[in-house]
Amino acid sequence: MRGLALLIVLALTGAIASHAKADTVFAEVTVNGYPTGLIVSFDRQGDRFTAMASDLDHIGLIVPRALTDHPDARIDLALLPGVHFVFQADKQILAIQADETSLKRNLIGDRPYPGPPDKAAYGALINYGIALASPINGALQTSGNLEARAFGPPGIFDSDWYFGPSADRGTTFRRLDTGLIHDESDSLQTWTVGDFIAASLPWSRPVRAVGFSLATDFSIRPDLITQPMPGFKATPRCRRPSISISTACANCRSRRRLDLFPSRNCLS
Repeated sequence: MRGLALLIVLALTGAIASHAKADTVFAEVTVNGYPTGLIVSFDRQGDRFTAMASDLDHIGLIVPRALTDHPDARIDLALLPGVHFVFQADKQILAIQADETSLKRNLIGDRPYPGPPDKAAYGALINYGIALASPINGALQTSGNLEARAFGPPGIFDSDWYFGPSADRGTTFRRLDTGLIHDESDSLQTWTVGDFIAASLPWSRPVRAVGFSLATDFSIRPDLITQPMPGFKATPRCRRPSISISTACANCRSRRRLDLFPSRNCLS
């Protein structure tokens, strides 16, 4: 009789434990030792952890279609093939170890590299603008601008001219700018031979010069981010969060950690 009673007690205990209400756990998820930056809600029953199929998809795990009856289905992590996990309660971290076949392919970066520019072709063009004026004495005056441009792999050769009436002679021609401009997309540099206007600072003024100029030009690569872009990252290890603010661009990089509410009440 004692053996039968013990079996009944164990059966009732197992039934009650199986129908016990699951505890909700919010944990930071790491996959193969790398942080995902995601905090996911899990239902915990002993060593059994379940999560929404959409959350597992955001983590980067492949969920078999046989386990997803509907979008709101909760998936047992132990049923995922090639996936093992360890819950670190003191740090509120769920460390997942997954095989390569159990992970989704991720594209790093939201826009692809545009690739090197096409090789420049040879060509030439002429722009002109002519203005006619008739003063009071009736003499017709002509003025205008001329631009001759030739381009190819060596660069762009450009020459600007002005013609108009002169006080001592009928019509005069004046050269405005002439130069050869070449861009290097790999090094983001532009060099100019001929007439150019030097770059200036906010407290200085540009200088017109003749000679050779070498400058950095980020407009050659419009896909690069040249202005500081803030990034925010929070950690759940403390009850009062801290934020790490970083700025990164093509020609600058900085990082700063800011404790919003300093506190010693940490879980770790």
